[in-house]
Amino acid sequence: MPIAARSISREHVEVFIAAELERTAPSSAATPYRSLQQLFGWLDEEVDGSPMAKTRPPKIPEKPVPVLPDEDVRRLLADCSGKDFRDRRDLAIIRLFLDTGMRLEGMAGLRYSANDPEGSDVDLRSRVVRITAKGRHERVLPIGIKSARDIDRYIRVRAGHPRAADARLWLGTKGRLTASGVYQMIKDRGAAVGLPDLLPHQLRHTFSHDWRMEGLRGGLMRLAGWK
Repeated sequence: MPIAARSISREHVEVFIAAELERTAPSSAATPYRSLQQLFGWLDEEVDGSPMAKTRPPKIPEKPVPVLPDEDVRRLLADCSGKDFRDRRDLAIIRLFLDTGMRLEGMAGLRYSANDPEGSDVDLRSRVVRITAKGRHERVLPIGIKSARDIDRYIRVRAGHPRAADARLWLGTKGRLTASGVYQMIKDRGAAVGLPDLLPHQLRHTFSHDWRMEGLRGGLMRLAGWK
């Protein structure tokens, strides 16, 4: 393979990407492809036509996210059925994922204030939570009876936490629970019930799948606490 930029042609790029596809997954091969696009865009004045012209990035096949069966969801919730701080918190987080389908960053970023409604993203009386979605857009999401109940129970034990005055709703042993902390919690809870590969986005997709399968009526029944 040539190493001088002027000597590299489209055929060289195609052979290189083909070799990458044999060595690794399409999603991984797409990374050097994008890097080459940036490189030759920067070298525009140094070469006579970019070798990336008329090339196509590796096609990344869609990989469906596994949806949790109802039995796995029940076991996951049962694992958090205790009354201590950790169980109350984890149960409320898992319920909220299943009820709203919110992203990990949105979950970790929820705010709470016992004295300032404007500074709190949780309104248990109206049974809604407010998140900041992609693009910094705020969204208000309805939650079910059981989620509201479990968040309320968590808030009660949260009041005794040394960092109860923190502006974030979810707390860990030393302070606020970050997105990586929520991620690890879901991993640990999954491993405890025989689901070692469980990830937060599976809970999101379980929410989406249930709404599609059950339709509007089923979704409203879920939020009303029937399921």
